Amino acid sequence: MLRKRSSVRGVLVLFAVIGVLFLAMPSQLSAQGNSGTIQGMVVDPSKAAVPGAIVRVQNPVSGYATEVKTGTDGMFRIPNLPFNPYHLTVTAPGFTNYSQDVDVRSTVPVSLMDITLQIGSATTNITVNEAADILEEMAPDAAADLLADLPKQTFDEVLEEMPGQEAREVRELLQFDPSTAGGMMNPDFAYVGEETTRDEVIQWLRNQDLNLEQLDTIVLLDKAASFAGTVTVSRLLLAAPEQSVSELKMEPLLNLEPDAKGEEVFELFDKYNLRSLTVIDENKHPIGVITVDDVVSRLVKSQ
Repeated sequence: MLRKRSSVRGVLVLFAVIGVLFLAMPSQLSAQGNSGTIQGMVVDPSKAAVPGAIVRVQNPVSGYATEVKTGTDGMFRIPNLPFNPYHLTVTAPGFTNYSQDVDVRSTVPVSLMDITLQIGSATTNITVNEAADILEEMAPDAAADLLADLPKQTFDEVLEEMPGQEAREVRELLQFDPSTAGGMMNPDFAYVGEETTRDEVIQWLRNQDLNLEQLDTIVLLDKAASFAGTVTVSRLLLAAPEQSVSELKMEPLLNLEPDAKGEEVFELFDKYNLRSLTVIDENKHPIGVITVDDVVSRLVKSQ
C-alpha cells in the first residue's frame, strides 16, 4: 500500500509539472507564431553600404513603432513584429528620406535588399563638408553624375573639399558627354602586365585597396602600357599558378574610345554578353572601364 500511494503521488506531481509547462507555453507559441521579421540592406546610389541609417516601422492603426540602426555593412533586422501592415521609413544624414509600406503576414522574414537612398538635393540642409565626404565614398562616375545636377557654386565648393585624386577623377569625367563611353566609364579599375603569372596577380590583388565585391575583370597591358585585353577573375582563379595571364585573355579584344556614342556601348554589351568594356585614349592606353551596372543604370535613366 505504501508503494502504491507513493506511486500515485508521483503521478500527481508529474501532471502538476506538465500543467505548469502547458500554461507557460501558449504565450511563447503565440509570440513566435503571430510575429514576423523585416530585414534588409540600405545602400547609396553606388551600391555602397550606408551604416548608421535609422530604420523605423510603425503600424498606422495601433501606432506601435520600433526602430533600429543599420550596421557597418548596411544591414538591419527588426524581429518580433506582430502580424500587421507597417509603414517603413529610412533616414540618414545627407540623404533624402525613404519610405514604403510593408505587410508582415507570416513568420517568413520580409527581405528588403538594396534599399537605395538618394543623395539629398541642393535644398537639403547638409554642409559642403558632409556632401564631399559622401561623394568621396562613391564611385567616381556616380559622383560625377550627382555633381552635374548641382548649381555651379555648390559644385565648385564640394569639389574643393574633396581629396585631390577623387576631385581630379570627377573633373575629368565631367569633361565627357554623359551619353558617351567617356561619360559612362569608371576611371578606377584593376590592371596588370600581360606577362604576369596567375599567382603574381593574386598576390598583388591581396595587397590592393579594391572593392572585391565589384571586381569582375582585370585589364591587361603590354610593355608599352597599351591595352592588351582583359581576363575575368573566374578564369584567373581556375588557371595554373605559373600560367601567364596573356593566355587567359578574352576574345575578341574589345574596346572603345571615350567619344563613342551610348548606342555603340549598348550594342557591344548586348552582342557579346559583356560584363565590362575598356575605354582607351588615342594612344591605346586604358583610361576607364564601363561595367554592366553602368549600362543598366544609363538605360533606366533614359526611360
